[in-house]
Amino acid sequence: MLALGQEYVRFALAHPGLFRLMFGSGLDRQSHPDLEQAAQDAFRVLQHATLDRGSPSPRDAALGAWALVHGLSHLIVDNQLNQDLQEDAASGRLLERIAAIYGLSTPREAGSVP
Repeated sequence: MLALGQEYVRFALAHPGLFRLMFGSGLDRQSHPDLEQAAQDAFRVLQHATLDRGSPSPRDAALGAWALVHGLSHLIVDNQLNQDLQEDAASGRLLERIAAIYGLSTPREAGSVP
């Protein structure tokens, strides 16, 4: 789960324009069946990852995880975090700490969280 979230944040950092385009209000996925299918497939991957963690509600858990990394990604892309948090976000350390605070990672996943 943590690795999926870190990749989501890394993508947003590496491709901020594409990230904004993908989630902007100007894109109507229902008008583009291939995009809608890709979105559903991506969400399904996240649901399966929550199932692997024993979630009683994979859909809700997946939505919560997505909301967390999506919101964090927007804060980063829009430069709403101070420099040290931006650097920690880029390295993956920020998401590790957040995941540990909420009990969303195991020591194996997060490594040693400062």
